[in-house]
Amino acid sequence: MGSGSLIATQTVTGEATREGLQHVEDELRLALEQSARLQNALAESNIQLLTLQKIERQVTKGLPVEEEGAVIAALVQELRQPMASITGYTDLLLAETAGIIGALQRNFLERIKGSIERMQGIMNDLVQLMDLQSGPPELAPESINASVLIDEAIGTISSQLRSKSITLRVDMPDELPEIQADRDALQQIVIHLLQNAGSVTPAEGTISLKLRVQPDDRGLPAMLFQVTDTGGGISSEDLPRVFSRRYRADNPLIQGVGDTGVGLSIARTLVEAHQGRIWVESLSGQSSTFSVLLPLNPRSEPTPGAS
Repeated sequence: MGSGSLIATQTVTGEATREGLQHVEDELRLALEQSARLQNALAESNIQLLTLQKIERQVTKGLPVEEEGAVIAALVQELRQPMASITGYTDLLLAETAGIIGALQRNFLERIKGSIERMQGIMNDLVQLMDLQSGPPELAPESINASVLIDEAIGTISSQLRSKSITLRVDMPDELPEIQADRDALQQIVIHLLQNAGSVTPAEGTISLKLRVQPDDRGLPAMLFQVTDTGGGISSEDLPRVFSRRYRADNPLIQGVGDTGVGLSIARTLVEAHQGRIWVESLSGQSSTFSVLLPLNPRSEPTPGAS
């Protein structure tokens, strides 16, 4: 090869190297800009979430609900935009649109996404708690395929579980009868139980979800939902207050219960509105099992507390 050809080859190689470096710099700059947007949106969300938590404490102490409900609704609406931005940018990074990410970075992003979904759940819980305090829930029963509903519920909390490398074991028959229930309410019940289990189960722990059909207390066919965590159990002294929406005002720390406990209170209200029963059993130092028993075909009776 002549010297002219060698120089030309070196020039082309040098240009390719510069183009490659420029591409890397552009990708890095884009990633940094997205990271900055994430940090700004997260800071704004944290400030408003602190305000929401302050209002929640006021509500648990029995302060007027009407004005607080309006404030909560307004704050939740303001929070949705920055949190949607965080979720959107996180999804972009996970999809590697701004460049390839390593296993450690992916793990961090999964944790961010799981935390954001948990914050969204807390906001929704607060709004629903205010609604339930104004009266019993309005249900729209329909025939529901429990298997499909379970899949949807798992998809909703999957990021929370992945962020802690939690294994979810599902045990249910291949065929289940349809259940007459309000679709949104039933899905919320399952999600609240799974979210609580995800909150208390340590990293790389295990959660079990079991479905069975069995008679209820009246001998009628019913569906049993059971969620077992590995969060260390709940003390016998705290068990009577697990489903109480005001327990945090008495004792903010209940070992074996999720970070707010509001979701369990909502689950109890929705279960009772379906003429069902919810309870918890615990093995000290090991695990807790939350059970929900719902009739497959509730009798057309007035909802307790309804006029």
